[in-house]
Amino acid sequence: MATISATDILFASASIMGRQVFEYSGDGISSLAQLINRVRGAASGCRGMATITVRNASRGWSQSRDFYLGA
Repeated sequence: MATISATDILFASASIMGRQVFEYSGDGISSLAQLINRVRGAASGCRGMATITVRNASRGWSQSRDFYLGA
């Protein structure tokens, strides 16, 4: 994943099996790991392979990554 700075404006969403379980827009996040931790907190009852899509409006990139969301 490309660089993320705490001052960057991010738009992110995460889904599991096509169902959106998380949505975020704003700044204050400085890493993908920090963003995934927010997904884990918001979707604590969900399990399975998740896809997170992040658009960094400040730096001009967008990427998707898969990760496992478990209990």
